[in-house]
Amino acid sequence: FDPTVAPLTHLWRERARAADAPEPEGWAERWRLAGERVGWRRVVLDRAARAASLEAGTALDLGGIGKGLACD
Repeated sequence: FDPTVAPLTHLWRERARAADAPEPEGWAERWRLAGERVGWRRVVLDRAARAASLEAGTALDLGGIGKGLACD
């Protein structure tokens, strides 16, 4: 489970809303760029301050947690 998947989730939802539209120009590049903003290594932990932050362009999507609990 990777909660940093939000950049891809947002792009997927945008594409789903325009499902019957022609493939936008540069869409593959947008997917590639969004994928570069995903990954647990983009979460920065500051042990001294007991804090966590995200690198620029990274966002969290915790929606899968509730769905997983419901399935269990």
